[in-house]
Amino acid sequence: MSESLNIDALLGDALTDEAQAAAVDGAATDFLKFKRERDNKEKARKELEKLSPEDRAAFEKWRAEQAKKAAEIPAARAPQPSYPYAEVFGMDPRTTTPEGYKVTYDGVFMRTPGHDGESWSRICLAPLVVTSAFIDARGEQSVELAWRSRGSIVRKLIPRSLIRRGRKLVETLGDSGLPVMEADARFVERWLGEFEVANVSVLPHEYVARNLGWQPDGAFISGPEDGAHLAPLYDDQQRAMNAYHPSGSMAKWRDAIAGLEPYHAARAIVAAAFAPVLLNEFREPSFMVDISFRSTSGKTTCLRCAMSVWADPTERAGAITSWNTTPMAMETKLNLVRGLPSALDDTMLARYPELVGEAPYTLSMDRGKSRGGQYVSGLEWQTVLLSTGERSVLSHTKGQGASVRALALQRRPLGEGAAALAENLTEVTAQHFGHAGPEFARRYRQLLADDAMRDQLHNRRDELVSALRGDTAMTGRRAPKIALLALAEELACDWGVLPYQAMGISDWQALFIEDVDTTDDRPEQAMEVVRAHVAANYSSLYDSQAMQSWSAGEQRVPPGGWLGVIRRQRKTGTARVAIHPERIRDILKRAEIEYEAILQGWLEAGYLERSAKSGKDYLIAVKVEKVAAKHLVFTEQAIPLGGDVEDEDD
Repeated sequence: MSESLNIDALLGDALTDEAQAAAVDGAATDFLKFKRERDNKEKARKELEKLSPEDRAAFEKWRAEQAKKAAEIPAARAPQPSYPYAEVFGMDPRTTTPEGYKVTYDGVFMRTPGHDGESWSRICLAPLVVTSAFIDARGEQSVELAWRSRGSIVRKLIPRSLIRRGRKLVETLGDSGLPVMEADARFVERWLGEFEVANVSVLPHEYVARNLGWQPDGAFISGPEDGAHLAPLYDDQQRAMNAYHPSGSMAKWRDAIAGLEPYHAARAIVAAAFAPVLLNEFREPSFMVDISFRSTSGKTTCLRCAMSVWADPTERAGAITSWNTTPMAMETKLNLVRGLPSALDDTMLARYPELVGEAPYTLSMDRGKSRGGQYVSGLEWQTVLLSTGERSVLSHTKGQGASVRALALQRRPLGEGAAALAENLTEVTAQHFGHAGPEFARRYRQLLADDAMRDQLHNRRDELVSALRGDTAMTGRRAPKIALLALAEELACDWGVLPYQAMGISDWQALFIEDVDTTDDRPEQAMEVVRAHVAANYSSLYDSQAMQSWSAGEQRVPPGGWLGVIRRQRKTGTARVAIHPERIRDILKRAEIEYEAILQGWLEAGYLERSAKSGKDYLIAVKVEKVAAKHLVFTEQAIPLGGDVEDEDD
């Protein structure tokens, strides 16, 4: 080693040979830097001495300008030993900064050791802290992060797992202004963990509600203004949740709603907005109330009146959305409520028509589909879904059990001359909403707290169910749901929430019990449609016996083609109408009836002949001008034909 550079003196005698070699390399590198700086300065000094008077003057001017600019730059704020968490974030005054960190108005700094002593490295560009910890009804934990941004405080509730994944945290909250660079993500993970541990005794631990309505502890949350901490599971739910709040005056809302008194169908829709509160007590599954009629009949107006019981009913708010949705989006919407209504407007806008038909069944399960991967799965709800459309929900489904799960009102909800009323209701409910529902829920909870009143409530519900059972098994199955609507209206009227007298049993029977043709016996309704079509187009039935009497030049095939065949059998002496399934499908479609939804009903009613060979097949080969094709052959009970028969075999 060189005697001019005493390495032992620089590094100490206790180093190993390898450590000494590394130290020598480091010292050599530093010496090269030192030499370059010294040589550069010497070179610059010599060049400065050679400057002309003009160049020297220009150089001095430049130096003066640089000094002026430096003087105008404000001095950096000096780091402070402590940070006013209580003043800035509203936290407990006992909140402290963990050892090894420093928080200033310029951000969060982490102490790092070095050869020249400790130094401070900035890991956040602004103060970033954990302000609260939360737990929801499922036991899942969340934390609230807060930071300063442009003079204001940003707060975000996130899953606890996210603060343990720095890069994911930056990716998730980067667009919200999180003051963290991705390169510092792992240091921020440590900072947030250390901060929470250091302040575990002073950070509040609270319950966070994920849905509106009933909570596990028996509380009822009508909206964000109820004082509870609300945070939906999914970002898509936030807009709709924000719609549930009061505005304007309940008195003005009641004055406008009073105009619905003579319109029983409209009142049933409004009653359905209160009914979800009762589902939990009577252990009834969710169900649908669907109102369908042609356009400009007041359907959407009634829907707005119903949703104004709890929320802002305007299009901008999000409490009412259209059927132009997806299965997952619909389930996410339903998941927002436990005891409040949901609303989907206009079935004709459905992106997936099959979704409309499946909705009554999906809804009654009170739980969404199980899906794998990252898709939403098994979401829960408890609601009454209010639906409108020119075409009934029941006409979209293949199952007759839908009429148990979807109470259908296929009529004009408002009168012919109710345009002025509809306009007034639309205007008033856009400004005055969100009062009636919370008041109803408040009074209802008081009632449940009194055991005697609670028993009376159950007795009255049983009376209504008994009175509304009707004469068929189907109306009997629907009775508990209709009874909930009737009971909800009775309570709302008795408490002065609604401005009219409650409807009587006969009124509810007229709405949902007596009018069974369009809801319960749809196979018979479809058969009536076919009978009427055959009667109006009898000449379009191919009849080989009649054609034998036509002249050679006579037009045989009708302009629209043959509707079907009059199938004659000499052995049995019968004549039957046979029609191709696709023609039947088209006839029913114009009547807004699904062919598949009524086919089984026709078979059970004995309206279709079956194959003589198998006794099972209902599609029978029938000849039209010597060409055989599979047809539906209707029995005499379905479409009776008189007259003599000659011949016609399979």
